[in-house]
Order: sequence, then structure tokens, then C-alpha cells
Amino acid sequence: MYNNPIYKFLKRQFKHVIHTIGFDVLSYNIFTSQDIQLQTLLRTYNINTVLDVGANEGQYAKHLIELGYKGSIYSFEPMAAVYARLRANAEGCAQWRTINAGIGKEEGELMLNVSENLASSSLLKVEMKSIEVDSTTRTTHQENIKITTIDTFIRSNPPFGNNILLKLDVQGYEMEALKGSMKSIGAMTVVQVELSFVPVYENGPLYVDVINFMKEQGFELFTLLPAFVDGKTGRMLQADGIFVRTNFNPDRIQA
Repeated sequence: MYNNPIYKFLKRQFKHVIHTIGFDVLSYNIFTSQDIQLQTLLRTYNINTVLDVGANEGQYAKHLIELGYKGSIYSFEPMAAVYARLRANAEGCAQWRTINAGIGKEEGELMLNVSENLASSSLLKVEMKSIEVDSTTRTTHQENIKITTIDTFIRSNPPFGNNILLKLDVQGYEMEALKGSMKSIGAMTVVQVELSFVPVYENGPLYVDVINFMKEQGFELFTLLPAFVDGKTGRMLQADGIFVRTNFNPDRIQA
């Protein structure tokens, strides 16, 4: 069937129509599906705990649950109004807990630059390049937020397993968040962190900085998931980098 000239013609025509309205058609397999990539990752590395940092309204956590993930999820969101929606979304889900705080290098309070679209809010100032590509990333006001660390959270809560996936969506604050996890990073099997290929936030790290840091901690870059693309040029500005531990040792976590 698939070598039939009529089938090939109809397939090309169908894809052309789909493309004209801004969609694409891909085979649902590990080579093209981010969902299957994530499912495979969770299964292969036996992830039993997810730390969802920069949760927004809980989109990432809800997606994991829809994919069949059965382990624990801890979602961190610092903005009061957004956190209220996150908590409402997690209500009634036993595996999903929420924490009203941001993640950084040390405990305290900081001023968050709140963006128009809320999702791009950052502890750093947004670069003009980001606003040029998406005007809704501009800052509209500031909000005082509570900051905790991954180390503090893990130390202050019931024992976690040693197969943790740490997901960081902190808009340029990745290195500070990672530096606050140095005592517990031995428990991380997988780290999903946003990588910037061009400056998106002032003084934020670029992809090479994060890759080198993660390499020093015993992780290697596993795959990339596109996150922020310039619609005019097609240039990828940011992607989610998924890192896996090269030689995972559960005894590396420090007391």
C-alpha cells in the first residue's frame, strides 16, 4: 500500500493542506514523539519522584500523569495567583503535592519580574531579544517571593528514593537553582533544564555553561526538546535539555 503512487500523492496533498494551516503530521514513535521519549525515560531510569520546579499551573505534572506516571510529584510555584490555580489543579490527586516557593541557591526572599504571559516571569531581567520575538514576555510588575533550595526541601521532608527527576523551568535562574542542590544532586538520575542558545535573560547562563556544569556533576546531555523558537526566522532560542547520570550511584547523596 505504502508504495502505491496514488497513496503517496494523496499523502503529499494531505500534508500540504495541513501545513498551510500551521500543523504537521508525524509518525507517533520514539524518533518523533516527545511523549514517547519522556515515557521511555521515566521507565528506563525507574523514576519514582519528580521535582517540578517552575510549575506554573501544573501543565508538566498533569502531562506526566496523563502519560501514566505513577510516582510522586512535587510542584514548586512562587507566584501567589498562579500557585492558587496550581493547587486547585492538584487537588484530589494523591501523588501530586504543591509548594508555594521558588528555588534558588539559598533561603530567603527575592523580587520576581512578572511577565505579561506569567510563564516567562524571572528573577532576572528579560532581554530585548525575547520581547522582540514574543511581546508577552515583557515585565509588567514585580512580586516578592519566597525562595527555598532543593537541598533544604529534600532534607526537610520524608526520605526520597534515589531515582529523582529534577525539572527546572526557572527562566534564566538555572545555575542558581542547581547550586542549591549540590548536597542532594547524588539522588538525581535525570535533570531536565531549560537551555538558552542566545541571551534571553540578563546574566542568565547560556547552554554551554549549563552543559559544562552538569558534566562536572556527572551528567551527560541525553536529548533536546524545542521550547522557544523565533517564529520569523525559525531560530531556536531555548530548548529543554535532558541530562542523565553517566554512572548513577545512590550512595552519593550527602546527609
